[in-house]
Amino acid sequence: MHGKIDARQVARFSGPAGDLKHPAARELYIKTHQTIQKVTSDIDESFHFNTAIAAIMELVNAVYTIDLDTADSETKAVVLAAMESMVLVLSPITPHFCEELFQKMGGQGSVLEQPWPEYRKDSLETDETLVVVQVNGKLRSKFSVAAGTSEEAIKEMALADEKIARHIQNQPVKRSFWSTKNRFWSTLWCDMIRLRQPAVRFLAGVVVLMLTVTACGYRLEGRGLVHPGVSRVGVTVFANRTAQTHAGIDFTNELIREIQDRTDTRVVDPDEAAYLIEGAVTSITFSTLSRSSTENVTERRVRAMVDVQLLSPDKTVIWSVSQFTAVESYAVGSNRIDDTANIRQAIEIIAERIAERIVSQMSADF
Repeated sequence: MHGKIDARQVARFSGPAGDLKHPAARELYIKTHQTIQKVTSDIDESFHFNTAIAAIMELVNAVYTIDLDTADSETKAVVLAAMESMVLVLSPITPHFCEELFQKMGGQGSVLEQPWPEYRKDSLETDETLVVVQVNGKLRSKFSVAAGTSEEAIKEMALADEKIARHIQNQPVKRSFWSTKNRFWSTLWCDMIRLRQPAVRFLAGVVVLMLTVTACGYRLEGRGLVHPGVSRVGVTVFANRTAQTHAGIDFTNELIREIQDRTDTRVVDPDEAAYLIEGAVTSITFSTLSRSSTENVTERRVRAMVDVQLLSPDKTVIWSVSQFTAVESYAVGSNRIDDTANIRQAIEIIAERIAERIVSQMSADF
């Protein structure tokens, strides 16, 4: 964020997000109310102060994207509302620091005497939604579309995506479905591809080797199912109880990929599945690993915890495990963009490890 803002000369904006004309101001305003909602829930209901602070940090990063030197009065009003909201929701955690900030922003009285900010329900949803595209059950691309975009338009956008086209390779689409509940579009096509003669000979040799080993009394371990009798399963998008926006989708996609790669169980649309896997990313925390000679943080560790359960057709829980945990370290970036990218990569690595453990333990328990 560049430039300054005079709190005494800027009127606070408190209306609905839809009244804002500028996209940047509207996006920041929505982020502000999402943060108020998140922090209120974390402090008042679950006492998760770490995730509350993480949510506030995300709002700080959003404010930094605004250039006050070129911002109009509407955007400045939204920035001021965001900053005041940050101070108020942070005050129970760091009261002395927020007291000083509150006074410098022209506040009257004590920050702890101010009413708790309320979020507007009409200012929580963005104008865009994230679409996750799968090909044969594997995540291949993600893109954002305007809210309310039709299924046909999303299908056209997915097929035009270079990443999707690279995996389809002009093969005819056999079946596709759009999940409005989980916001992903999946396509499957005929997997029968002509093999050249050397490849056929190689596969024949592998079959002969397998038959020979089996005849000698040894058994090659098969892929099997995630659970006896579960040949088809739906995986709902994991609930995300953290401040990391894409955590729920990241963990869901890694689990789907792991099931497809390591088992014979097919992953289908949850609306079509009798058995369901549900989960929740319950915690993502950060800790400092190392500092430079100038005391700047150079490396951090991120830890994630996940709960997961398998439901039968009558919605009975037939398998569940709480607090699957994994950790990963990452280098602190030289700027916010690099740091955010490093965090995202570390979380994706953790999601892959936890997905492997979920599938392994689910198969082992049965």
